[in-house]
Amino acid sequence: MNKVGKIALSAFSGIPIALLYALLVRLTFASKDYSFLFGTMTCGFLFLVPLAIGALTIRLAPDEHRKSLTYAIFMPWVSITIVGIGSAVLALEAAICILMALPIFLCLSSLGGYLFCDKNIDPPQTPSSHNAMLGLILLAPYLVTPFEMKLPTNASHRVVENEIRINAPANIVWDNIVNIHYINSNEQQYSIFHTFGVPKLEEATLTHEGVGGIRNAVFDNGLIFTETITSWNENQSVQFSISPSSQSTAPPPYKIIGSKYLAVTEMDYSIEQIDQNNVILHLSSQHILTTHLNFYAGFWTELILKDVQAYALRIIKNRSERKQYN
Repeated sequence: MNKVGKIALSAFSGIPIALLYALLVRLTFASKDYSFLFGTMTCGFLFLVPLAIGALTIRLAPDEHRKSLTYAIFMPWVSITIVGIGSAVLALEAAICILMALPIFLCLSSLGGYLFCDKNIDPPQTPSSHNAMLGLILLAPYLVTPFEMKLPTNASHRVVENEIRINAPANIVWDNIVNIHYINSNEQQYSIFHTFGVPKLEEATLTHEGVGGIRNAVFDNGLIFTETITSWNENQSVQFSISPSSQSTAPPPYKIIGSKYLAVTEMDYSIEQIDQNNVILHLSSQHILTTHLNFYAGFWTELILKDVQAYALRIIKNRSERKQYN
């Protein structure tokens, strides 16, 4: 058997046990019965579980492979990849959640693998010390997370801003802001986040103009937001307060938007007139994160919301410019 074949075969020494561990932890941490102790939106889950997966993958590998630093760093990625694919197939996690967790899972699984690489140190670590360290790493998520769950979470208020130049008069742009009529398939555009399940906006039509007017922003997965006008300056600016709609039928994790973890609260459009037929349309939105992972989750929420904003702005631009020249 060639070297590649031997490495592939040896992988099954540690990977199956690592996968069973990952499944056990995921089911435990997502269980409503233990929600007062554990949760997947915790540092204990996001940082310690991939560390343990990597440690198991390499600690249970044959001795000759643990001498390879390359093997120790990258073989845990196989375990993480299988965990991600399995989570998607079994509907344990949404694709967007897997994407968000993947960078940390890959890096920390490599760290876990590195800890059990045979580094030829003097004096060498004994098997018993390795086993004790492995046991501590495997138990760490269960030991740390209950304490983490008792810690208060801080609300992080974030603003995401975007803009686009539009070759059309302010009044035409305004009409396409306040009423976003049904977006047909020919108008829908590609976004990398749509590949991972982020829904596409379908329509957002207004009940009546002025402060107090309401529109439902409807997305293609059943997600619906109620947007209420709180400020209205015709052809200049409009501000909406945002809340999740009771009519929303969106699947997890989108149905938790507006819950204790993530709330999109406000959206503002303003038109900056350059000349009679050119404007810059500004869009900003505010959201609140309330997790122990604000420092990491905030990177992703801002990235995704900025992409969603850019998508909406392109729709408004294309419609406004078509109307201008038709």
